[in-house]
Amino acid sequence: MLQPPPSSSQCSTTHDFTSTALTCVILVGLVISYLPQLIRIVRNGTSEGFSPWYLLLGATSSASAMLNILVVQWPIFQCCRVVSAGTCFESLLGFVQVFMQWFLFSGM
Repeated sequence: MLQPPPSSSQCSTTHDFTSTALTCVILVGLVISYLPQLIRIVRNGTSEGFSPWYLLLGATSSASAMLNILVVQWPIFQCCRVVSAGTCFESLLGFVQVFMQWFLFSGM
């Protein structure tokens, strides 16, 4: 049975600038850490040298982590219906981190 969307009183709207700033720094660091590999793959036109098992297990692991955080943070996703876009984005930065990890790894 579908549950009704949460009310604004059920959704936390606390702001933590330190957490938000740290998350943004981690996101930038994540992208920077994958750039050398992605540049090498694009420049050479091949991913030769990467173990297929490493790619399979890494993609499976990061996809599982993304699915896990999606399930765990589902109530936060539902709160996005009743809070502002900025508050929603700030609340979902943890999911964005895990999504970026999956996206960058699978992009190899």
